[in-house]
Amino acid sequence: MKKKTGKKQIKRKFNRQDATLLTALLVFVCLLVVFVAAIVKNDSGFKVIENAGNTNTNINKENNQGSSNSSLNGSSNNSNNINSNSDNTNTQVNDNTLFEEAFFSMDTYMSIKCYGANGEEGAKKARSEVEKLDVLLTAVGEEGAGVQGSYETSEILRLNRDGSAIVGEDVLSMLETAQRVSERTNGLYDLTVYPLIDLWGFTSRKYHIPSEAEIEEVLKKVDYRGIKTENNKVSLNNGQTLGLGSIAKGYTSGKCAKIIEASGVKSAILSLGGNIQCIGTRPNGSLWRVGVKDPKNSETNLIGVLSVKDVAVITSGSYERYFKDEDTGRIYHHIIDPSNGYPTDNGLLSVTIVSKNAALADALSTACFVLGKENAINYWKNYGNLSGEEFEMIMINETEIIATEGLKDSFECQEKVSFISR
Repeated sequence: MKKKTGKKQIKRKFNRQDATLLTALLVFVCLLVVFVAAIVKNDSGFKVIENAGNTNTNINKENNQGSSNSSLNGSSNNSNNINSNSDNTNTQVNDNTLFEEAFFSMDTYMSIKCYGANGEEGAKKARSEVEKLDVLLTAVGEEGAGVQGSYETSEILRLNRDGSAIVGEDVLSMLETAQRVSERTNGLYDLTVYPLIDLWGFTSRKYHIPSEAEIEEVLKKVDYRGIKTENNKVSLNNGQTLGLGSIAKGYTSGKCAKIIEASGVKSAILSLGGNIQCIGTRPNGSLWRVGVKDPKNSETNLIGVLSVKDVAVITSGSYERYFKDEDTGRIYHHIIDPSNGYPTDNGLLSVTIVSKNAALADALSTACFVLGKENAINYWKNYGNLSGEEFEMIMINETEIIATEGLKDSFECQEKVSFISR
């Protein structure tokens, strides 16, 4: 009887241990899923549809291709998918072979896909450039979110701390583009709006609804005309700070495109936090198909699809980053109007810019969102056909989808689109 009882006790002890281990395993898996979801989430307005090679693809508004985790799904038909970090010495490489770098940088998920014999070199060099610029351009110090900025490595941190700094060609190029857009929008696009974005908590994710007095105090320091450049020296008016978040990823994707092309790659696609950069066409010669999200239901739906090559496709939208006031239920998004210090409220939900000039596209997606429908249309009519600055645009509000005439043959949409012309 004692032996029998002992066996039952051992069995009960084993079952309790097993249950504990199983519970711990389930908790670990849940935490892992949450962590991966947080890493993968980004601000994209797009999804690249790589398995939609024929032009008769239907846009199903009930499909799940508009996931908030913008990604480059799958690879081209009949291609090998090779992770650039693996040993590929025994893999046969052809024009359809895909080399991919997927990583986290600039506080978002990024993917670089290059096809063909030189794809591995192109993808690795582009990733290296992204990570270099991430450190160089961050305006967020050790107390903030995202990259742990260092005054030794970040030109923007030094500029904001000291009021002036010697900077390289990358920062100078971005400032030149940004200041040109600021002048043309009478300051409705302004890099010195950064402290207001910080005041609302969007840089630290410590969200805060500031008082009118707080906003008025910070607004005194918001003025793009306070940014001065002389050769490679940049200076700010007393107390000003700036951030390059509204142009940095576009500039980076454009620079990476040049690096990838210089490596001999003829087909590539980049998603830098949802900023899409297309190089050439798909390996089979067809156009890249970039799905544009429905801002009214960005978690699941696409509003349309763009068929493009050799361009950047960049969206700014109120659905990308926001927080909700638990007391009033009001939503506050991250695109701040420099004229009043509050989140832009002009009826627009998203603005998509298509251009060969990626840095300009990034800046204009924000600028045109703040400008509002009519002023954005006027901007396109006045400046959208300038040499080197050509761009097309899609604007979405609660009741309309407005697109510029250059997208008539490339933008598929199940809903009515109002095309505007010059």
